[in-house]
Amino acid sequence: MTIVPHYLFALSINDHVDSIGYIEARNSYFGSAGTKWQMVERWRPTLQVKTRRSKFVLTLDGQLTQGRYLTGEYLSRVDNQLETLLPPGLDGTQPTLDELIDDCAWNVSTNRTYKTFDEVFKTARLFVDLNTPAVDLRIGRQAVNWGSAKFFNPTDVVPENFIAEPWRERKGVNAFKANIPVGEEGLISTLLSTNDDFNALQGAVKAGTTIQNTDIYGILYGNNSHLMIGLDIKGERKIGWWAESAMYISWDENQQHLKTSVGADYSFPVMQQLTVGLQLFHDGSGEIPTLYEWSSRTILDIADCPKYNIEVPPRGKQRQTLGRWYIMADQYLTMSNTWTMSNVVLLNVADRTGMIFPTVTYHGKAISFTGGAQMIFGKDGEFNPPSVQTTQLGIDFGDLLPTWTIQTWARYNY
Repeated sequence: MTIVPHYLFALSINDHVDSIGYIEARNSYFGSAGTKWQMVERWRPTLQVKTRRSKFVLTLDGQLTQGRYLTGEYLSRVDNQLETLLPPGLDGTQPTLDELIDDCAWNVSTNRTYKTFDEVFKTARLFVDLNTPAVDLRIGRQAVNWGSAKFFNPTDVVPENFIAEPWRERKGVNAFKANIPVGEEGLISTLLSTNDDFNALQGAVKAGTTIQNTDIYGILYGNNSHLMIGLDIKGERKIGWWAESAMYISWDENQQHLKTSVGADYSFPVMQQLTVGLQLFHDGSGEIPTLYEWSSRTILDIADCPKYNIEVPPRGKQRQTLGRWYIMADQYLTMSNTWTMSNVVLLNVADRTGMIFPTVTYHGKAISFTGGAQMIFGKDGEFNPPSVQTTQLGIDFGDLLPTWTIQTWARYNY
């Protein structure tokens, strides 16, 4: 019998199992009414088990939050004005706020609570990679990000916007993805995904190649509500440039609209490197300011309550943007191996409201520190709405929306 030394067994395990992740603390101070501070602690551990042609990945995302709780701030306004909001009942009494919430079956809470493990920890990633010479497969909960433009990606089949939350990773999607190489430069990607309730399917195909330092890809995507046909081009000719466009065709409403992002960036020899970029984004589903779909930004996500004769306008489909034309400028300065600065400016061209977000970051070996400020400019537009659009149930919640926010966050990577 051959006896394997315990240290050789440990080396073998370490070659196949890896544990990485980070711990993060984030602080925010808001220029608004109500509670002005918020603290968030996060722990995002990842376990990887690797073999020669496969990999298993599990990532949990744990989060605890103290301080500002926006839903609670809104509900406190409702509580303070219950006497004017609701007439007394036949017995001369009025319900408390908690009784109103229960009677109306509203899915809101006056306080932030953590009662179960699932309220603190989410499964962010849970997938298996299988790699063969002919195809690479990824099966399970994974991140999906298609498109070459910055922040606004018309061809992204799972669109998200990170301008105001640069620390956030993409949400996990339950999906089956296959990447099939074609020749030396070509690639076909197929995707089949479903929602968390596993009752809605969507599928997509992305195919293209690289020609003279230019990536050219066509995208076809469909679900039970619409079809998307897109083109994504990215190149490098002294300056970096991209053009990403998609036509969306609705099955139900017999409507179609075009979304397009075009932009370029260039690097200058300032300090270590300064990169400046400019992008134009057009959303054909958007409206002029007088016709904005404000219902997609409803303050309180509540429904009608016949018992108290409360009528709530129906909430529109959640949207990334309300308008049609946007300009975004970004700058990124690498001052040294440990210090960087960045800035993003976003402008709604029609209503002239927007956001400025400068940050500065220290990059250590295992820990990084970032400080920044989000500042809103303009008024009576998308980023700083008029009071008529921030009023619900006869209550104006507008001063609870911050016009500026100071943020700091620290992250320890292990």
